[in-house]
Amino acid sequence: MAQPSDTGNHSSYVGIQIYASEDAREIQKRIYTALRKGQHLAAWKGFAATQNTSPDTKKRLIENSRATSQWSVGGFSNLGEWDRGNDIDAKDCQGDWLFAPPVLRFQMVGAGCVTFKGRLTLTLQIHPELTTSPEVASEWMRSWVREIELGLPGRALQ
Repeated sequence: MAQPSDTGNHSSYVGIQIYASEDAREIQKRIYTALRKGQHLAAWKGFAATQNTSPDTKKRLIENSRATSQWSVGGFSNLGEWDRGNDIDAKDCQGDWLFAPPVLRFQMVGAGCVTFKGRLTLTLQIHPELTTSPEVASEWMRSWVREIELGLPGRALQ
């Protein structure tokens, strides 16, 4: 989707089933397959269709669990690469940048990544109904980093 500004809302998603027997490469391949099929465009059009829905109606839909068709493990968002040319030099903008998608009762893990000035930052946010254990969160993060270090095929699957 083309937006008037690169800071405009470009939010969409693809929903895939994840099985315990799958490794990260298999999951990534299925995500790229869903993207190639245009499933994210259908989601975007669904979001756009709600633009005339009142804030009160949206709130009621969310409160009554009518805004989603099913529960999901969570969401992942990659903000991409920012300031590749090192043009941002404001003092308050330096350092690590991080973010994570919000977590909800029906979407209990938020995973986000962004690359700023060539430095990748990964963030996990976990709903407390899933776990409050720092050890579990640390192990999930270590596993994620390990998969990256082992070299997921990335764009080769596209």
